[in-house]
Amino acid sequence: MILTLNTSTKTFQYTFALSLLVFAIVLFAAASYSWTGPTGTAPANNVSAPINVGTASQVKTGGLWTASFGTDGGASFGGRVGIGSTNPSGKLEIDADSGEIALRIKTTSAAANTAPAAIQLSNNLGNSLGNRLWYLYPDYAGNFRIERSGSPYDIVVTPSGYVGLNHASAPYRLSIGGGGQNAIFLGNVSYTPSRPTGGALLYGDSGEIRAQDSNGVLTVLSPHNFSLIPNGASEEMAWAFYSQKEESDGLHTINVDMTRAMRLIEGLTGEKLVYLAKDGVDDKSQPEQSLIDDLYTKNADLELQIEALKNELKEIRSTIGGNQ
Repeated sequence: MILTLNTSTKTFQYTFALSLLVFAIVLFAAASYSWTGPTGTAPANNVSAPINVGTASQVKTGGLWTASFGTDGGASFGGRVGIGSTNPSGKLEIDADSGEIALRIKTTSAAANTAPAAIQLSNNLGNSLGNRLWYLYPDYAGNFRIERSGSPYDIVVTPSGYVGLNHASAPYRLSIGGGGQNAIFLGNVSYTPSRPTGGALLYGDSGEIRAQDSNGVLTVLSPHNFSLIPNGASEEMAWAFYSQKEESDGLHTINVDMTRAMRLIEGLTGEKLVYLAKDGVDDKSQPEQSLIDDLYTKNADLELQIEALKNELKEIRSTIGGNQ
């Protein structure tokens, strides 16, 4: 007997058996591993790794853009951060619209009255000065403060706009506390200030303190301007009055050597008005002082001579009256 096999039927049987094996492997893999199906019709699908679910840390080398972003923990940025800016020029750049609050720092804890939220600036350069910390914050009274660590009153701005420098309460527009170099330096202006309206100016010019009021009167408070006096200062410690006023016909200026004026009054009255001292001790070495002493002596002699002349005149009148 001769057995005949159909070749095409046998090939089909092999192909069908292989297909069943592949389908069984796929079913086994689907049952063994979790798998999330696509959430939309292609080409939409789930977000692929590394940005997906899970607790493992993930790194993405490319850029990431989202409609919103949040974190329950912390966040670290190795480069620059832009809020409202796609090309920040600093470590943090916030571009806000006009009238929009760009940054808000708010104290929400129960200790707000004693430990408000603050911005800390640190100069931790490792030099001989050490770490310098500065803080910017509003205190519980509504004042804005800028202070160093351990120095709570460096700069205080009250809700009324009063400013205190090393002063806790700032009761005036500008209050400067005591201690240290408690002084104000006025540098020389680079232009002539215009006349103030409804107020006054105080500024430095040519090493002198000048005051200008709303009437256009400019007065030099530093008493060393003798620019209009032909021979200058009359003596070493002389002081002058100098003032200017802008009138319709031009600038009017007055300059008076006040020390010289006092010396003349001393000479006329014999009363000592100007006192000089050197290192806190009455200075007798000044030539002007010697002149004053001489004038005192001469004045006393003149008073005696005048009194004698009065007596002689009285006698003459009495003699003339008796002969009539």
